[in-house]
Amino acid sequence: MIAYAAQKCDWGAEAVIYTVVFDLARENKKTQLIAYSDAAAVFKLLPLIKITLRDPSIFASNFYVLGVFLPVPLLLLYNGEKGGGKYTKWVFYVFYPLHLLLLGYVNWKYS
Repeated sequence: MIAYAAQKCDWGAEAVIYTVVFDLARENKKTQLIAYSDAAAVFKLLPLIKITLRDPSIFASNFYVLGVFLPVPLLLLYNGEKGGGKYTKWVFYVFYPLHLLLLGYVNWKYS
């Protein structure tokens, strides 16, 4: 039901699938990354290959889709220890809504 409800959101059911994959494999980082990569391949890589085979010029304008694989090397570098200092969480609590407000303003002002 959550995946169905998520269809109206930015990432749709994909975000739900990625979250479930991470949760199901939470005890094993290697399995987690393989499962995530497999899900990303199904949702992003295979459709990109399909449209590129029809029209190779489309690849250049859709190359950004491969960014879904960026978490894999970053998570491989993660040692499992909590990082940051006393104020780190507050930086993120401020940064996240602030950058969304800024992007929304830029979109409103210049589009």
